[in-house]
Amino acid sequence: MILYNIEFGGLFFYFNKGSAVVFLDTIKRIRSLEEHSEEAINIDDGKKIVLEFFLKNNEEIYMRKNKIDIYISEEALEYAVYKLNEFLKNGYFSPAEFYAFEDRKKKKNKTIDVYFMETPSDVLHPNVQ
Repeated sequence: MILYNIEFGGLFFYFNKGSAVVFLDTIKRIRSLEEHSEEAINIDDGKKIVLEFFLKNNEEIYMRKNKIDIYISEEALEYAVYKLNEFLKNGYFSPAEFYAFEDRKKKKNKTIDVYFMETPSDVLHPNVQ
C-alpha cells in the first residue's frame, strides 16, 4: 500500500521496500495500459483515496476529495523508476524531490511539487506492508 500526505503545497509519497516494488509495478502498468489506478492511505489519518495515473506528454495533477489524477510523461516515469530503484538499493531517497506538476484545479502558474520519501519508522497502518 502506498502512503501519501498533502502538506506545505506539496504531495508526498512515502515508501518502504514493499510499497516501492508495488509502485514500480504500477509504473509498468501505466506504460502498457496508458492509465492505471492504485489505492493510497493518508499517513496522518488513514483515509484511503484512489490515485489514478495517465500517460501524457506533460505533468499535471488534479486533486479531489477521494481521488488524485496524475498525468505523467514517459520522461517522468523513467525518473520515477530510477529513484525507486535507487531507494531499493540504498534505502533512502536523495534528493527527495521527484517532479513539479501543474495543478489542473487552479488557474495558471500553480505547481504542486511531488516528493518521494522513506516511510517514517513510527508510522503503522493496517494493511500497509
